[in-house]
Amino acid sequence: MNSKKKKILFYSLIGFIIVTTIFTYLHWPRCTVVKTIDASLTIEEGKRKMVGFNTDTDAFKFGKISAGAWVRRSALITYPQEADVTIMAVGDLAKWIEITPDTFHVFPEKGIGVEFYAYAPKTASLGNYTGKVVFCFKE
Repeated sequence: MNSKKKKILFYSLIGFIIVTTIFTYLHWPRCTVVKTIDASLTIEEGKRKMVGFNTDTDAFKFGKISAGAWVRRSALITYPQEADVTIMAVGDLAKWIEITPDTFHVFPEKGIGVEFYAYAPKTASLGNYTGKVVFCFKE
């Protein structure tokens, strides 16, 4: 590859990164308050499908499950002021978590029920998976 082609490739890559960054910034929700909660899931092998559960309230601990199984957690989301809420998962677990609803409007002291489903694909490797659930409150 000659020098001219390398420069064109380099500047094209820089341009792509700049455009992607601007697009992400413009479409990312601007939050008044951001809260994060740890999330975890352990995939273990068993003779039959296994779903363990955890009743702790300090995090979304989906417990121990077999590959190919799913587990659900529920939460009541409250906020002291009227706000638009966006919920998203980040980290290793993000691709396996479905949040319903993931965007909604909340009123002071009135809770909205949200369901969190974690599904471990049949091809998932055994082990511990972690992430975070991010709550964006826009007043």
